[in-house]
Amino acid sequence: MFWKSFLERQDMLDSDWLKARDEGLGAARRFVEERGLEFLQIELTGLDGLLRGKISPAKKSLSPSGTGISSLTYSLIGNDNVAITPWSNPDNGFPKLAFVPDPDSITAWGWKPGMGSVLHDAYMHDGSVCPIDPRQMVKRLTGELAQRGFEAKMSYELEFYIFHDDDALIQKGDFHALRPFGRAWDAYTLSRSPAWQELGEEFIRRMQSIDIPVEAFHTELGYGMYEFALAPTDPVKAADNAARAKLYLRQLCTERGLIATFMPKWRADRGDSGSGAHFHISLWKDGKPAFWSEEKADLSDVARHALGGLVQTMPDLHGIFRPLVNSYRRMDAASWNPENASWGIDNHSVAIRVINAPTPSHAHFEHRTAGADANPYLVVAALLSGCMEGLDRKIDPGQPCQGDAQGSTAYPLLPPGLQPSIDALAASDMAKRWLGEMFVEQFCQTRAQELADYMAWEKTQISAWELRRYFEWA
Repeated sequence: MFWKSFLERQDMLDSDWLKARDEGLGAARRFVEERGLEFLQIELTGLDGLLRGKISPAKKSLSPSGTGISSLTYSLIGNDNVAITPWSNPDNGFPKLAFVPDPDSITAWGWKPGMGSVLHDAYMHDGSVCPIDPRQMVKRLTGELAQRGFEAKMSYELEFYIFHDDDALIQKGDFHALRPFGRAWDAYTLSRSPAWQELGEEFIRRMQSIDIPVEAFHTELGYGMYEFALAPTDPVKAADNAARAKLYLRQLCTERGLIATFMPKWRADRGDSGSGAHFHISLWKDGKPAFWSEEKADLSDVARHALGGLVQTMPDLHGIFRPLVNSYRRMDAASWNPENASWGIDNHSVAIRVINAPTPSHAHFEHRTAGADANPYLVVAALLSGCMEGLDRKIDPGQPCQGDAQGSTAYPLLPPGLQPSIDALAASDMAKRWLGEMFVEQFCQTRAQELADYMAWEKTQISAWELRRYFEWA
């Protein structure tokens, strides 16, 4: 019903939006013709951060009415299990939404002739923006920041593991028996075996062909562990680039008999810091950086207020930064993964590292709380919300952390597990004001189902620790 109604009621949409959409789709069709594209990969965002979609003939992929896909898209949780919520359930029939192509996002893959991709945004049956579409949320918040006279530049660093694919082991659930792509424990090495450079070069080459600049690809401190860094850009493009880079890296690995995982902690006995994700953000005004004051030779008031907002809102938004049961396996200040909402100047132990080198005009924040499992769109939305909360309320961040942030009582503690993070987000008026009540409700319910699924499984397990401890001694 939603899908049919959207088709019938497009006359109610804003005429300027319709005109811009039609002009954009016209340009996209010309792009398809010029590049000789036969197929497009339709891509849409879920709450879990994965890009989902389908392959479609290129011209069909650019229909002004989009494509109808079930609202269940926003209720899928780990391993594509389903969370039944008021949003999408058997009683309402899991209604369809209209996913409409964004012509600005169309690409032609330089590594596969005749193939490209296009991102789609979700709309409701009456033509209104879907209130829980993460990509639409970033667009809205970027607009609200512009109303305050600022634009943001954001970038993304992502850590992950690569293994040699083995279907038999994976089907058996014996993930710890997978062979890492890289048998050494080292970081920034140029000699790890097997050779990884060609894989990194091909990944960079592919991303360059679709205008996703990769600034670096290197080994990290763990068996089969790597990292790449993306160039700064506007918030929507930054989130798009992060989500696409994750997907396209996975696809590249699949082609080569490899498999990539962005799971924060795939085992607990190796001692590495796990798959992290660092988000960089700076604000600009009239084309000039706004985080540094030449007059004070220090952070500007804009920077301090934005920083104060990020610090103050971090506990409420923690569930967005660490959205899975496994996320909290990685939460360890001793491994530079913060347990409090701290900040400091070029300090890797804090939650927000302020960087003002190589020159003060390059001042920006590195948000270090999220893991590689976090939805890049929702993290971007959370950071924009925190900055604007700080700007609007002129929040002072307090003093920077000197030395190790671990154990400091000067900063708010972050919720230590998924349930307290859900509780904090569900109770947050700030989160509902910036992200929307419907989104907060849906996101919290999907996280609660994720946790419930884990708890149900845990009740059926007897741990190796229990067996060693009690089998002969109880």
